[in-house]
Parts: sequence; structure tokens; C-alpha cells
Amino acid sequence: MTKLQWRCFVNKIKSFFTKIILVPFISFLITLCFILFFCTFSLQESNQAIVNSFGKYVKTVQESGLHFILPWQSVETYEKRVLSCDVSELEMTLGDQKRIIIDIFARYYIKDPVRFYESLRTYESASKRLGVIIAGEVRDVLGKYNLKDVISSRRAETISKIKNKLLESVDLLGIGVMEVRVKKIAFPKENNDSVFKRMITERLKEAQEWRGEALRSYKRIKSKADLDSMSIISKAERESASIIGKADSEYIKIVNSAYVVDPEVAKKLMEYNNYRKALSGKKTFLISSKSKYMESLNI
Repeated sequence: MTKLQWRCFVNKIKSFFTKIILVPFISFLITLCFILFFCTFSLQESNQAIVNSFGKYVKTVQESGLHFILPWQSVETYEKRVLSCDVSELEMTLGDQKRIIIDIFARYYIKDPVRFYESLRTYESASKRLGVIIAGEVRDVLGKYNLKDVISSRRAETISKIKNKLLESVDLLGIGVMEVRVKKIAFPKENNDSVFKRMITERLKEAQEWRGEALRSYKRIKSKADLDSMSIISKAERESASIIGKADSEYIKIVNSAYVVDPEVAKKLMEYNNYRKALSGKKTFLISSKSKYMESLNI
């Protein structure tokens, strides 16, 4: 076989290989790439998707992994994770006609991707729509409460009512609300002075009430103490008088018994007792040295 014949043979083999094997293989690769690009989509764990055909809903996909679709079908992917919507600087009037500025946020999730796609489609429109709904529900609920209820005692109740009304409003949008919280409550600048004055007045009033209650308690306790003191003193005086009476009775008995035994001694004792009673206390007497009193003292 000559060199020319050999070259012709090799060219025929190459041509055969190109037509029979290489071209179908390349066509297969192109078809496979087309299928992978246009007929499949990948879904992550944190996402969910809906499949549409010419704008009409076909199915919902919740499982992660690789999924097949037809070339003319489209896929819309949404988050399964919790999303947030902030409403800042919302100025409103409360039930007692006081104005406040409130910052509030809600944490929500997409529970029905079909309804979400039909009503909102994108996260941006969802955030705007939800912000408008939150603002409306907050004004509707807080407009029935006073400032004291909103910032203290009934705050949890108001937040619960806002959340319940929000759940009803966004249900048709395919959204579920997990929580609603207030970040900050402030007063407009022009109202700060009047609010502070009102707070000072209320605190002074409370202080005056506490002082009045303390004074009433003091008078009540003092009155009871005085009554107890008078009762104790009266009881002591009665007991003292009783003891003195018993002592005088014993004294008389002793004197009488001494008078029976020795009348002179008894007479002297009675004289001394009379002198003691007469000279007791802060009294001054001028007595002659010849008086019986001096004689009895042997002076």
C-alpha cells in the first residue's frame, strides 16, 4: 500500500468516526445541557418554590434537591425562613388625645407561596403592603387606649390585639405572623414640655397623697398610744390607791395594837405621823421653841 493510499484510508476512517460517533455524541451533550438548563432547577433547604405554566399555577415544591420541569414552565422561589418588616416613626393619636411616635416591627413567614405569588409576588411589595397594614392596625387598636395603658400596665394586651388583627388581615396574602413587638415609644418634640409638666404634677399629687396618708397614720397611732397610756396610768393609779389603802389599814391595825400594849408609845407614834403629814411637801413653818412639837422632839 502506497503512502497516498494510506492517507486516503485514514481520511475515510476519520470521516466515518466524525459522522457516526462524534456528531451524535456532541448532539447528545447539547441536548443534555439544554435539558439541564431549561428543564431542571435546584431548591435549597431554606427555600420553597411554585411552578407556573404560561402564568398559571402548576404545583408547589417544598423538598430540597434537583427537580424537573417542562421547558415552557417557570419557577418562582421564596424563603421558608422568618422575615421581618419594620415600621418606623409612626405618629398617631391615642384614646386620651395624646400624640406619640412609635417604632414597631413584625416577624413573618410565607405560609402559602401560591397566595403570596398571586397577591404580592416580590419581597419588596410584601414589605410595603405589610407596613401599611401594620400601621393601620396599630392606629386602630392603640387609638382606643390611653397613654398609661400603652406604656405600662396593658402593653402586652395591646400588642396581642394588634397581632390577632394582623393575622386576620394578612391571611389572604399567604403570610403568617410570628410576633409583633414595639421597639420604641416617644413623644413629638412639641409635646415633650407639656408631658413632662403633667408627669411632675402627677408625681407631686401622689407625693401629697402619701404625705396625707402618713399624717393620718401618725394621728391614728398617736391616738391609740395616748389611749393605751391613759389606760395604763389609770390602772396604775387604781393599784397604787389600793396598795396605799391596804398599807393605811395595816398601819392603823399596828397602831391600835401598839396602843393596847403601850398607850404612851402609840400616842407618840400618832403625833409623829401627824407631824410628818403636816410638814410634807415644800412648806415653810415658823415654830416656837416652846411648842409641844419641839418638846416631843426633846429640842
